[in-house]
Amino acid sequence: MAVSQKHAETDPEWWNQTLDSMDADVQMVLDVLSTIEPPLKEETSVQMARALREERVNLPTLAKLGHAELAGEPFNIKSSVERARIIATVASTPTAPPPTDLFGGPVVVYPKIGFTRLDSFDTVNSTVTVRFFLDLYWTDPRVKGKSYVPDGMWRPDGVLIINRTEDMDGVAHESKPVIADPDPDNDGKSKNGLLLWPVEYAGTITNPMALRGFPFDFDSVIIKLQQPEEASAHEFIFRPYEDPVDEYNAVRFFFDVGGQLSEWQLLGHSVAVWESIGGIPKPFAQMQLSLHFARKWQYYFWKVVVPLETCTLLCFSTFAFMPNELADRTAISTTMFLATCALLYVIGAELPKISHLTPIDYLVISSLMIQLVIVIVGVATGGSLHTYSGRRELIASAGSATTTDFFPISIFRMNTDLAEGLDFYSLWVMIASMFLSLFGFFVWPAIVRSMGKPTDWPKTIVKPKDATLTPYTNPDGKLIGYGYEQPIHPSSKPGANRQWVRYFFFEKFANIFPNPEPGDTVFFREADPSQACLAMQYPRKVAMEHAKQGFTKEEQVAQAAEDKLTV
Repeated sequence: MAVSQKHAETDPEWWNQTLDSMDADVQMVLDVLSTIEPPLKEETSVQMARALREERVNLPTLAKLGHAELAGEPFNIKSSVERARIIATVASTPTAPPPTDLFGGPVVVYPKIGFTRLDSFDTVNSTVTVRFFLDLYWTDPRVKGKSYVPDGMWRPDGVLIINRTEDMDGVAHESKPVIADPDPDNDGKSKNGLLLWPVEYAGTITNPMALRGFPFDFDSVIIKLQQPEEASAHEFIFRPYEDPVDEYNAVRFFFDVGGQLSEWQLLGHSVAVWESIGGIPKPFAQMQLSLHFARKWQYYFWKVVVPLETCTLLCFSTFAFMPNELADRTAISTTMFLATCALLYVIGAELPKISHLTPIDYLVISSLMIQLVIVIVGVATGGSLHTYSGRRELIASAGSATTTDFFPISIFRMNTDLAEGLDFYSLWVMIASMFLSLFGFFVWPAIVRSMGKPTDWPKTIVKPKDATLTPYTNPDGKLIGYGYEQPIHPSSKPGANRQWVRYFFFEKFANIFPNPEPGDTVFFREADPSQACLAMQYPRKVAMEHAKQGFTKEEQVAQAAEDKLTV
């Protein structure tokens, strides 16, 4: 006590802050003791509360006390049973119970997710590798006006990734929640009791793909979050942000998405939350984040379509030979057919292994059929001419009465004019077939894809036909996404609880926080997350020069805009 009194005399500001923090610690201990069932005797509760406040005991300190300490001053708990119940409760309850609102409802947790890795899309195994930070925000009135978070503060711990393919436990880099709304004008005390609990996850999650439209398909990388079994929706629930701008800013990427996702284009994200009852008869809070992607088809155009159509075009060179030059025609057509088969063997690793056919599969089959028809036409015309000339020689030497015995099959009999006519029409029919298949199976889907906009409602979210999309804009009036209202359950009656299905499209300067390289660029962003799309950048050398001149951050941004160095 003498040391504390000395601090109070020499540093009153420190002493006031210490008293404030100790009051918060005592509140945590009292909340833990309030969970004892049946409750402690009134005499014991009053004595414990008085002693805790006088000695400013926090939860870890109380956990170190035994029967002897609780029986003596200043606690004076005479009943050994009461002391045992206090010791057992503190030992088994490392954190205080969650805060409750005026109506005793669960804690509303608002999630934010920041990705540091998103790659290794495995089409064969239907998986994707991710690394992200899950930031959980909630309000606890017990820390409102407090300068720090006391020991034993409740947190929504143990959130599970239920669609993981391996162990994917969250790693917490903090020992307790962090104040998320410090007031710089009030010694960093919490304005409204907003807390943050950041947890890092890394691993592989399942990613089943709808590949029927490959390579013009869309994919939704889904991350499913759920409470652990020891918790329930009576304790806390997930909810999206009420303000669409806040929800738009709730998903971030800490790298250059375009640089690492070479095969995919990120269109946007959507969030869904609900409570459900599974095998255990109690409700669990669940959340589903969907990242909506569109495959970049250009790779398959240059690596698959162009070589394939080149082989088919070269196969048409057989028509440069006369129909009676059967050996040359057959050599070219069969060679190109075998070259196409070898090409398909090589590029087979790039194509998905699925049971149904995709547009690129139809294109491959049509090209093979065209080459096969070219081979058949060459053999039919060339072989018939040889048969026709041989027949003429036999007629001249043996007489017409014996020809039927030598040539019982007359289907391939044709003269030179008929063979050349068949060659001519076959050539143009095959050319037309090749271009029609190329247009129908690849060019037209590519045109349709190019006509789409990143701001369109994603193909991976089924929207009811009668749903009316509501546009969302940021404070500057810029469109950031759409949403529509629907019942939480399909069987919900009119007037039942409803939820918003929201989709926010991706923007580089709004959703990416790249790390500037030395000598590269410096990024400035407004403190308000809703203004993140106003990000500006200019060369680091210019920024350093402005800093030497004593420019403030606002002056640097204004100077960059004036120098027309914004992006």
